[in-house]
Amino acid sequence: MKRWAFAVIATAAISGCTERQGLQSPPIGRPVALILDGAHNGDPDFFFLPPLVGNPINDPHFDAGKFDATLTPTVEVCRLKADPRPAPTFCEALVFGPVNAPLDLSNQQYQFNWDTKSPTLLDPTKFYRIRVRGAAGKSVLGSLDVDPVDQGMKNLKTGDVVQFQDGRTLPIRFRIEQGERCTFSDDCTTQLVGAGGATIITSEAGGGLSIPGGALDVGEEIAVTIAKVAKAPGQRCLAQLDVTQFEGCYGFTANPPLSSRTNNPGRFNVDVVAAICVEVPLTLTVPQEGLLQLHAFDAERGLRALANASVGFLPCEGTRFPPPPPIGATPAWGSILDRLATLVGPKSAFAAMVHLGVGGRTCCFSDITWGLPSKMSVFEGDGQTGTAGLPVETPPAVLVTDVSNNPVAGATIHFRVTSGGGSVTPASVVTGASGIAQVTSWVIGPGANTLEAFATGIGPAPDFPVAPDKGTDAPVPEGVVTFTATATGLGTPELVAPINGAVIEQNNPNIGCTLSSEPTRGFGFQILFDWTDVAADVGVAGYELLAQHEGAALPIVNTFVQGASQYTLTSCNSFVQDAVLTGWQWRVRAKDTNGNVGPWTEMGAFVFAPCRLTDESECRAP
Repeated sequence: MKRWAFAVIATAAISGCTERQGLQSPPIGRPVALILDGAHNGDPDFFFLPPLVGNPINDPHFDAGKFDATLTPTVEVCRLKADPRPAPTFCEALVFGPVNAPLDLSNQQYQFNWDTKSPTLLDPTKFYRIRVRGAAGKSVLGSLDVDPVDQGMKNLKTGDVVQFQDGRTLPIRFRIEQGERCTFSDDCTTQLVGAGGATIITSEAGGGLSIPGGALDVGEEIAVTIAKVAKAPGQRCLAQLDVTQFEGCYGFTANPPLSSRTNNPGRFNVDVVAAICVEVPLTLTVPQEGLLQLHAFDAERGLRALANASVGFLPCEGTRFPPPPPIGATPAWGSILDRLATLVGPKSAFAAMVHLGVGGRTCCFSDITWGLPSKMSVFEGDGQTGTAGLPVETPPAVLVTDVSNNPVAGATIHFRVTSGGGSVTPASVVTGASGIAQVTSWVIGPGANTLEAFATGIGPAPDFPVAPDKGTDAPVPEGVVTFTATATGLGTPELVAPINGAVIEQNNPNIGCTLSSEPTRGFGFQILFDWTDVAADVGVAGYELLAQHEGAALPIVNTFVQGASQYTLTSCNSFVQDAVLTGWQWRVRAKDTNGNVGPWTEMGAFVFAPCRLTDESECRAP
């Protein structure tokens, strides 16, 4: 099963309890106004058309040149739980749909004819909701509540009655304009909001927003879009945030953007309340549910942990995303349990649904998700002594816990070497059920070494976990835990030249050699071996250098280079035959003044160019 929760964001301007409390979830569906479209404070790119409503052609949001004829929208009708006029209500059963609405290009509209006597007879004591989706299985773009009357259907918003065609058929006509934002979103809504404010809930009731009166100026209007942000498996909602995040990522935007406002650019006049339903995995304990915090990110304000607020206008149920039946299937919603099982069947990592009734506070719009505030401390691997050039014996590890010291799974911890010149693998680790993030290897350099474990939103107590003060959000900083290690003995040099694949010239007249009495041998060749210096506690005496052909019994160089990190091999009147031009290797290691040797470097490789005389014949011994 799956456990659902919800979170909200609001500001100090809205009074209310900030304690977490259980709320009674309403039935399935979402509460909406009696009609939502571009002419009725809904999506400005969607319009119902006559006969259900008056002609919206003179509406300021209607654009005759923007009809979108490329879509395959669907229509569905559900029975409402109660009369929607006194208070918002919800769908309790599907009457029919979803069904495709054919395109009527000549009239720039889509139309579906509802046979009100098939397959389900209407109950004249009940109320019904017409819903249009821009694409099968995607978000509802507009809705219209109706009441069946004798030989017709009453628009509950206007009271107008549309007579049935042939005593049973109701034409449902609508228009979708180009640029509509929610057509292909799994859970989205766009709604017009003015100075009077509004309560907005997404198509599948996964996210919501309450904008109080006065949040916008008189005469000001914006189109607010709330959309579920699609993420690839394993991808975090807020990439900048390293605390454990949970599925349920929503973007809140405005058109025109809040940044273009004349008064209070970038924010509302007073704060708004937003709500998000969240899937809570089995790895999260019930006490940890109560620690969840909303986090937000935008480029201007960065990462923020949002102060708690209490709200109950958003239903968070396992049925909030009921998959619509396939087009043409028998129209029935079935029981809540049936739909919940369908929803959560493939996701066994999730538990049952809960409704926390708490969230956070904000002034502005951004991407928002839930995270579990955490702290970290050294678990093991600090203060070690090792050998330069080699990994420490115990790979460093941190323990990530919540404020009650319980382990936290799913947190991302990064690692970086800050001194000593070593290396660490891997650079990032995600904690498991134990809450431990441990590197595979930390190779240290000579002398003192430091390694940092760091994460945005996770660090050592008492500064972490990040918890905003009552009514005020809090910036989320980077936390750091430091490991130290000291290298004794000698480090490993790094090879400089010849670099891998370098070609050594033969019969080279510029190496200070003269031709011998056997000129067919050529002048000879010269190799400059170069490497980096290393440090030692007692000083470096020199370096052992070995160069040879792979598999050969005798090396061409096997020497001790005293007090230097460079050696030149000059071989006059010598040459390497064509059969063994490749396969040459070399390596070096340091020796301190007490006679201790360090580790060998990795093998370097070089090749010889063919030895040719002035007449282009091969070099040879007489």
